[in-house]
Amino acid sequence: MAWFAAGMMIGFQARAQINQVTLVAINADQTQEAATATSFVTATEQFFATETQDQLDLLAQTPSPTATSTATATPTETPTLTPSPTGIGGSSGLIAFVSERDGDPEIFVLNPATGQQVQLTDNLSIDAGPSWSPDGRFIAYHEQPEPNVQLIYITDLDGNIIQLTEGIRFDNWPVWTSDGERVVFHSFDAGRSFIRSVTPAGEDETVIQQVPALQVAPISNLAPNNRLLTFFSLDPNGDREIITLDLVSNQRTVRTRGFGDIRFVSFSPDRSQLVYSSVIGVDNGTREIFLTEAGCTLINVPADCNIVQLTDDEFNYLRPRFSPDGTRILVASDRAGNFDLWTLDLEGGDFQQLTESLFDDYDGVFQPVLE
Repeated sequence: MAWFAAGMMIGFQARAQINQVTLVAINADQTQEAATATSFVTATEQFFATETQDQLDLLAQTPSPTATSTATATPTETPTLTPSPTGIGGSSGLIAFVSERDGDPEIFVLNPATGQQVQLTDNLSIDAGPSWSPDGRFIAYHEQPEPNVQLIYITDLDGNIIQLTEGIRFDNWPVWTSDGERVVFHSFDAGRSFIRSVTPAGEDETVIQQVPALQVAPISNLAPNNRLLTFFSLDPNGDREIITLDLVSNQRTVRTRGFGDIRFVSFSPDRSQLVYSSVIGVDNGTREIFLTEAGCTLINVPADCNIVQLTDDEFNYLRPRFSPDGTRILVASDRAGNFDLWTLDLEGGDFQQLTESLFDDYDGVFQPVLE
């Protein structure tokens, strides 16, 4: 009986130790999952690796509102969006954007005329980089289903999702060809970077060009001729700059001298102007909006280009984009505390707030004009 009792005691102690180890492992896994799910806010390197994108830098500096600790998520609304007859800035009425209101980045669509917002993705992954198809029916985006895997997906306005790419790699920042027949994206695969394309049905994936290796290289624009691709990459000196790549001749043209500060630009509809954001001030600087001529050699160097600073205040402005008619700029800003979607005119005034929540909304994209 004594040996039996001793054995029971040893067994209980062993089980307690095993349970403790198991709890530690579970907590570690949950902590890792939580870090992965919120890496856009906390600026962890897991999502963007070596690339410190605008949202990572600025969202990490923004105190999280108290509502973010609430465990209950907003129920997904049934997608019944109808574009407004007259949208902002000549658009067809809808805006795709990223919101973190359910605890991680998801793709949403906003109708500014009615204020209606519809959540199109609903998972524990990181969904970002929305890009409208030319006919305004689909949105391409990248999703991170696993910590070291990121792939390209598309969804329609009813939330029907199609996975376009697969594999153990990092695909990101899709853009559509002007005819809507292919989705072009950056792909980091086995230590090398490529510009790839795939059909909206997920078939016939092709490699267009190999480019200097970056795990994440945000694509700003693919010209209407489907030939000139503007994206964030390495210049011949190894500096991170905005580059225009001719997909036919493979000629690369350096467009900035920002040493990684400018990671995204938006062309006006007639491609005569560019808008971008850049940090002003060395210590505790803010990210402000600049308008410049698209034909300049270096778009952020005053000696080479006529540059107009549109904002100059204590707020930050992320990823500005022209409206379809070129009269307004859509941007994410912390003017109201956390990041929301705003528009402003080309004089740097007439601010209009489009979203207002206790969660960060950013990366807004106008729906193109529907024919």
